[in-house]
Amino acid sequence: MKTFGENLKNIRNELGLTQKQFGDKIGFDSRTICNWEKSRNTPSIYIVKRICKIFNIDLYDLFDFDEEK
Repeated sequence: MKTFGENLKNIRNELGLTQKQFGDKIGFDSRTICNWEKSRNTPSIYIVKRICKIFNIDLYDLFDFDEEK
């Protein structure tokens, strides 16, 4: 199972965005995005919801949930 940070980085790369570009779209600097991707810290659920909405991402993709459990 991948971490939130690993999933976020994979999604950001799939979107073809740098950490700065990604951060600009959600209102955070690249240093914050880097810290999330390295699992140094995790955004609040409100920020996660904003990420999902802006990038049309499913919450399950970010947290690697198993829907059947």
